[in-house]
Amino acid sequence: MIAFVGFLMIVAIVALLLKGKMSPIVVLSIVPAAAALVLGYTPVEVAGFIKSGIGTTTSNGSCSSFLSSISVL
Repeated sequence: MIAFVGFLMIVAIVALLLKGKMSPIVVLSIVPAAAALVLGYTPVEVAGFIKSGIGTTTSNGSCSSFLSSISVL
């Protein structure tokens, strides 16, 4: 069941991005959250997933922005 929902999530993300009707940030945040809710996770658990995901990518984002600001100079 989890693999099937994951496959449908990927298909939905690709379809929405190819249509160009929604921003990639919105698509890549809403579709996985909706898939987690479909799988039976509570909104509190989904918020925890999002919080831990943001925590692990913050350092990469700050490093990227720092390196891009240096390359402009």
